[in-house]
Amino acid sequence: MNLELNRKEYPGEATIGGFYIDGVFQCYSLEDKDRHLEDFLSAIDEYKIHGRTAIPRGRYQVIIDWSDKHRSLRLHVLGVPGFTGIRFDIANHTDEVQGCIALGMIRDSNKPDMVFSSTLAIKAVTVKVLQALLRGEEVWLTVS
Repeated sequence: MNLELNRKEYPGEATIGGFYIDGVFQCYSLEDKDRHLEDFLSAIDEYKIHGRTAIPRGRYQVIIDWSDKHRSLRLHVLGVPGFTGIRFDIANHTDEVQGCIALGMIRDSNKPDMVFSSTLAIKAVTVKVLQALLRGEEVWLTVS
């Protein structure tokens, strides 16, 4: 299964994108500020602001495993340079994301740095990813 997070808008400290599964739009994505860390991988710690920076563009494997923080099974993005514990989180604003990826079904033009109906989006995507994993498929996320 191929997941794609296509970054499109950069309002303030937020990064908003479209989230796709196998090329089909699913929902919106919300991340912290895109600081283009992929351009600085050799000195990532100099450019990353902990808890306020989006992950670098790239391709990453996604699994589902237990999150002690959330006390539930969560989508977990592996192998992100300079980051650990990157998950898909339920959140509406970047204050809640802390470097992770939030998904939401709804956008409001009056609140360009937010997504809404995050719980619904996360549940829908998680079910699809779980089904793929149970079929024995690998799941990969491309961030562009």
